[in-house]
Amino acid sequence: MRALIAFALLASPAAAQDSGLSFELGLGAQSAPSYFGSADTEVGATGSFALERFSIGSLSFGGDVAEDYGLGFKGSFRYIGERSAAEYPELAGLETIDPAVELGGGLSYSWPGVEIFAVARRGFGGHEGYVADVGGDLIVDV
Repeated sequence: MRALIAFALLASPAAAQDSGLSFELGLGAQSAPSYFGSADTEVGATGSFALERFSIGSLSFGGDVAEDYGLGFKGSFRYIGERSAAEYPELAGLETIDPAVELGGGLSYSWPGVEIFAVARRGFGGHEGYVADVGGDLIVDV
């Protein structure tokens, strides 16, 4: 019943007029070791997603993206797949390492067209260490 009411509210013309969604979607290339400690590297795709603003009627989360320049906070998530000797022969004799999920957060600073950030995460599952990333993004509005 609640789902039906929510759908009716979302589908109503008044809700559509006052509703809004703003998000950030990133796509890029990355080069990284095949596994931690590997001398070989693999090139692949990387991406990001962030919900900037979401509103339905008078209920709103987030802010006006056009005015969100300066210091900010951000969450960070990373998934690392399983590593095994079946996939990498040089790991023969070592135990398989389970997949890991890393969760954390950090700070960002943005101005028109650019964002720099530093984040730290803690691993759960395949490892329980701490990792950090420092980087920057060029932002293009489409």
